[in-house]
Amino acid sequence: MPEAAEWTYHRPTGRREHLRQRYQEVATEVYREALKDSTVAVYDILRVIATETGATYDMLEDRTGLARSTIRYHVARLAREGVVKRLGNPVLVVFVSRDLLERSREILDRARPGRTADDMREDAEDRREDREARDTPSETDEDSDAATDDEAAPQRDEFVYLGDVPETIRDAAVAVYDGRLGDEDVRIRERRLREAPG
Repeated sequence: MPEAAEWTYHRPTGRREHLRQRYQEVATEVYREALKDSTVAVYDILRVIATETGATYDMLEDRTGLARSTIRYHVARLAREGVVKRLGNPVLVVFVSRDLLERSREILDRARPGRTADDMREDAEDRREDREARDTPSETDEDSDAATDDEAAPQRDEFVYLGDVPETIRDAAVAVYDGRLGDEDVRIRERRLREAPG
């Protein structure tokens, strides 16, 4: 019986260096997210996750005052960037590694040194009040004797084509980031989104 051919295996090298470089790239992403000019919402989400070494959606909703849909949007985006991961059910949002958690704590301290826990609590309360004000009809609407059945029914905003919106795409993106628009406010035709261009 002939001898089997000799196999050679390449032993991977440089794994530590590769991981160090990857965590540095992700840490840069954390810094970029924490410094966004349009909103401090993402900073607040990252701060809660870093402070608590992980956070549930309920905790994030309570501590940031953001709508659940807004939190899910940002967490999903951060997960795609490799910053956080979601574990279990109920979902626990954590940084992807202990190293990134420690780096993120330092980054968040440097990114907005003047932002205190009291500032976060005040902003969370303001966000909740703004959302309640949008969701609650005013007294004049409720007390109007002249309202017809159609007028008394809850009003829904009409969806329009993107080209008919007076604001720019950037304005819409900012509204999503700061919580004024949620998942229920934006519609996209999935089939067209997935079609290959040209």
